[in-house]
Amino acid sequence: MNTASVTYHPGTFTNNISDTDSWTTNLFEPSVDIEKTGDLLSKVGDKITYTVTIHNTSSADTPDLVLASFSDDLVPVRRCLLICRR
Repeated sequence: MNTASVTYHPGTFTNNISDTDSWTTNLFEPSVDIEKTGDLLSKVGDKITYTVTIHNTSSADTPDLVLASFSDDLVPVRRCLLICRR
């Protein structure tokens, strides 16, 4: 919470004029956790399937997060099951 106060003493008058006001800004905490899993064993020529799960671990008051991009430095992304534009 942020509070501002003001006091004013008008010229030769004996009275003081004052006021205060406060404002609170909600500071939400966005955060994600990513988990990648795949086949434990394979041989040359086998098709390997990887599953990537992105968990929204944000505070409860955080607005919905929208996936803006996803990449993998070793495997080209062939299919996205979320909001994904390639």
